[in-house]
Amino acid sequence: MANAALRESAEEIGLYSYEVEVWGCLKYITTRFMSTITPVVGLVHDSIDFSKIKAKYDEVQTVFAAPIDELCMKHRYTHFRKGNMEYKLPVFFTSRHYILATNVTPQNEYRIWGLTAEMLHLALLNLFPKFY
Repeated sequence: MANAALRESAEEIGLYSYEVEVWGCLKYITTRFMSTITPVVGLVHDSIDFSKIKAKYDEVQTVFAAPIDELCMKHRYTHFRKGNMEYKLPVFFTSRHYILATNVTPQNEYRIWGLTAEMLHLALLNLFPKFY
């Protein structure tokens, strides 16, 4: 799993395996299309040159960093319906972000939603249970 995640991060945003310390995998997520995704969690080394982050814009719209404390405090849930099934997913907001790469006009606040929010939710639950 980790090798696939590192390959994707290198391909999509220019973040290479030697710049990341992989910590492990989280519980898998089942998508609305019934496929599964296993999030991989790691630490980006502080020696990285963030100016070298280059997004592959047909895959990623914006790459940004956001403080953990803000993400723990500024989250909500949004409700979805698919047929007879209803479910809720987390959604996060950040206004204290640092943009690393974007192909759109930068915003004052970013919304993190969908599978990205679900993976972030799992990471925060596991890494910061007292604060989230």
